[in-house]
Parts: sequence; C-alpha cells; structure tokens
Amino acid sequence: MSYPLFKVHVWVQTGLGILHRLPNRSAPCSEVQSSGDHPGSRGKALALRAYELMIIFKSDLEESVVQTNINKLEGLANDVGGTLEKVDKRGVRRFAFEIKHMWEGFYVVLEFVSPKPLDEIDRTLRLADDVIRHKFMRLPVPEAHKRGLVGTTN
Repeated sequence: MSYPLFKVHVWVQTGLGILHRLPNRSAPCSEVQSSGDHPGSRGKALALRAYELMIIFKSDLEESVVQTNINKLEGLANDVGGTLEKVDKRGVRRFAFEIKHMWEGFYVVLEFVSPKPLDEIDRTLRLADDVIRHKFMRLPVPEAHKRGLVGTTN
C-alpha cells in the first residue's frame, strides 16, 4: 500500500512575534537557526538589522526640542547596542487630512542599525506628547545594502 506524501513546513518565530515559514523542507529543531533574541533561542550570533523610523512632530515645536527628542532616541538605541546612522529632517509639511486636530507637522526620518529589536523606542514614541504619528519598519536586506547600511545581514 502506498501512502500519499505530505510537505512538512517548519515555522520559526522571530523576536517580534512574527512567524516565518521555511521553504518546503522539514528540519529538526536543532537545525533551525535563531536570532537569539527570544525565549528558546540557541544563542547563535546576532546579525545587524536595519530599521527606518519616520516621526511627525507637532509643527509648533522649536528645532532644539526636536533635536533633544532625536538625541533621546539615539540613546535608547545605544542601550541595546544599536546606532543611529542617518537623520533626515524634512521640515514642516501640510497633511492631506486632519490628524489629531492638526493640519501640519514636522517630519523627521531616522535610520538605525541594531542587533536587537528597538521596542523601547517604539514604546517611548507612543507615549510622547510631542509626537503626532510615527512609523517604525525593518528594512529588507537588499534595501539596507542599497542604502549603505554596511554589516546588515539579517
């Protein structure tokens, strides 16, 4: 008697809680490489990750206050072994629609490189009164290399 073949998928959970499926192969848990930043990790070396952060501050803030907030975020990144690679202050821009009863904001784009997730920065920005909105995203490896964030492998 012949039994049907089944494809076995291996799922790996990253430190951010995202599940990734390994492509069409089965592997025992010892073969699965982990980044080492979540429970049950095997303690392998951590690769640097590139992050981009766009922040919209209130438009009535002075630039010194914005710079102070950027310095605080840089310190939080340094606490987990990360570095602030680039700061792009884009200035005051008008919104397409009203956000929190405001029509304009001061835009800042930051690029970080870190071996660990930058959760504390995200938490700090959610609680900040001077921040209208922020968007934190991990850059894909090809985009990180294209931007010159060297050493970024994962």
